[in-house]
Amino acid sequence: MHPHPTTATASSLQLRLQARPESAWLLRQRLYLWLDELGAKREEIFDISLASTEAFANALEHPQEPTARVIDIDGSLRGRTITVTVRDYGSWSQQRQRQEGGYGFPLMRQLMGRVKVHTQPDGTAITMQRQLARTPVDCHPLLGL
Repeated sequence: MHPHPTTATASSLQLRLQARPESAWLLRQRLYLWLDELGAKREEIFDISLASTEAFANALEHPQEPTARVIDIDGSLRGRTITVTVRDYGSWSQQRQRQEGGYGFPLMRQLMGRVKVHTQPDGTAITMQRQLARTPVDCHPLLGL
């Protein structure tokens, strides 16, 4: 149950996790390490991890007849803006798209500020964005700084 590929650079994160509830802990662990490396505050790490875990839970629960039993997570940092996208490979029912669930989406919006759902026949992507309180320290992956 190892994600691949792993973190490529300090400013990006790519994970491919098996679509199983047990994968959520691995998502939280990798997000924590990545955000900590970027210099995010503890509260920011908690909020982003919680919102991402909620998006992961939606990607587990809602796809119908997924073509792949994996969930992809892409994280990026541009300036002070953190973007996390959680993508599954199944379609959500029309009713589900309209309702957007129970408390999950309001929680994600409260924690992240901006949440978009992009639905296509072959999958659904939830993209969340949040501004960090301070500009992260520039890290050079080759120098280990």
